[in-house]
Amino acid sequence: MPDAATEIAVSRTFPAPRDMVFQAWTDPEQIHAWWGPEHFTVPRDSVDVDLRPGGRYDLTMVDPQGNRHPVRQEVLEVDPPSLLVLRHEPMPAHGLNDPIDTRVEFHDDQGGTRVDITSGPYSAEMGPHAGAGWEQQFDKLERLLSA
Repeated sequence: MPDAATEIAVSRTFPAPRDMVFQAWTDPEQIHAWWGPEHFTVPRDSVDVDLRPGGRYDLTMVDPQGNRHPVRQEVLEVDPPSLLVLRHEPMPAHGLNDPIDTRVEFHDDQGGTRVDITSGPYSAEMGPHAGAGWEQQFDKLERLLSA
């Protein structure tokens, strides 16, 4: 079990085939429709995905007040449609002084797809916010995949 002070773990089963769920994670057209917490948007032109080790997974979230939050990540591993591993650049302004690694695993699960995320390290203060953000993103992804 991950240490809540440094790493978060979130899982959700989506009512869609694994290929479709993996594509929602890697297709810029779909990423912009679901990435970010509730009430955040991602302009389509801000999404840049180069899906290979050493490639990029970059986007900009815009909060309800119009503040822009760049998400700059390196692709560490990719094994379609099973695995995506990203490393987020440090964000000292948000108390995140170290890179954050996010491992996204896609598993067949009774006709749907279970997505397991482990992500960290986070400070004890930021971990719960990150976990809540992933849960909200999963809600948005579920709506997209159900449409």
